[in-house]
Amino acid sequence: MIEAGVDIVTASKILGHSDIKMTMRYCHPTVETMQRAVDNLGEIFEKLQQKDVDYQTAKKAGNQTLYSFLNN
Repeated sequence: MIEAGVDIVTASKILGHSDIKMTMRYCHPTVETMQRAVDNLGEIFEKLQQKDVDYQTAKKAGNQTLYSFLNN
């Protein structure tokens, strides 16, 4: 499940583990899983940068609605 992208807390609940440490005992990251995580960080960083550019543009333009939306 973890390798398919399910977060560890959700996997733990589905598996019925009373303690997340039990789930962690069975989770062994693979090279591919770690590479996907690093790739996802790059995508997240790009989105955050774009959001910051949009935020700064809206702020400079005085677009209060967009500025407020992006500020949250």
